[in-house]
Amino acid sequence: GLKYCHLDVDFLQDIKVRKLIRLHGAAAPAVYMAALCQVFTRGYFAQAHGIAYLVAEALNLQEKFVIDVFNSAAELQLFDNNLYRNEGIITSISIQRRYIEQCKAMRRNIDVQAMPYRLFEQSDNSNVTQKTKQPLQRDIFSSEEKNISSEEKSDSRDLLRKNQENYGKNQENS
Repeated sequence: GLKYCHLDVDFLQDIKVRKLIRLHGAAAPAVYMAALCQVFTRGYFAQAHGIAYLVAEALNLQEKFVIDVFNSAAELQLFDNNLYRNEGIITSISIQRRYIEQCKAMRRNIDVQAMPYRLFEQSDNSNVTQKTKQPLQRDIFSSEEKNISSEEKSDSRDLLRKNQENYGKNQENS
C-alpha cells in the first residue's frame, strides 16, 4: 500500500462530494476520506465490509452510517458502482491512477496488467485509459477534471439560485 497521497484542497467543492454531504451530513466527507485512506494503505482497492468497521471506529460513528455513506458514494460514482454492488469492492479509476502514479514515483515495479479489479486499459507504462465510457471519476486525492452531466449542472444552478434567494431574504430581514 501507500503511506502518502496528494489531497485536493477543494474536494469539498466537488459536486459529488457536496451531494454526499447533502445526503448524509457533515460526517460524510470524513467517511469518504477515511475509506480512501484505508484503500490506499492496502493498495488500490478494499473490501467494503472489511473497512466499514475500521472507518466507523476511527470516526466514532455507527457502522450502518458508514455503510450508507459507502452506498451513496458508489451511486454517485465516487467509487465504481459496478464493482461495489457486485463484488463489494471499493475502488475507482482515479484511485487506481493515483496508486500507479505513486508507485512510479516511488520506483516500485507493479504489473499493471495483472492488477485485479482493474478499471482501465494500458497499452504502455505511461498511458492509462478508461475501459468503459463512464464519466471521469474524481476523488479527493486527484486533481483531474471531472465531467459533469447537464442534469448535475442544472441541479447545481438551481441549488445556487435558491441559496442566493435565501441569502437575499435573510439580508432583508436583518
